[in-house]
Amino acid sequence: MSTRPLKLHSSVGRRGRNIPFDVRLVQERLNELAKGRHKLKVTGRVGARTLAALWDFQKSVVGFKIPDTKVDMTGKTIEALETRASAWKWAQTLKPRPHGSIYNP
Repeated sequence: MSTRPLKLHSSVGRRGRNIPFDVRLVQERLNELAKGRHKLKVTGRVGARTLAALWDFQKSVVGFKIPDTKVDMTGKTIEALETRASAWKWAQTLKPRPHGSIYNP
């Protein structure tokens, strides 16, 4: 089952072109898939939290041993971002949080 396609004009993330429109699309999609995780502020800028979310997504969902924190216009990361099942898969990697904890790697 797929979500609507991400129509990126260029790459997003570390060493990406990071056009604000494309960055917002990726941030919004990460938020849609981030069940139980903190939502990103949709700023159109790649910062530490966006890179951390991409790293976690690539490690947990895409299966990269060494995530590159970059979304190219084609490839495994964008394919996973366009798949609804990724939300379930990503949620399965959450660890129980201690009471009052706000961070969940």
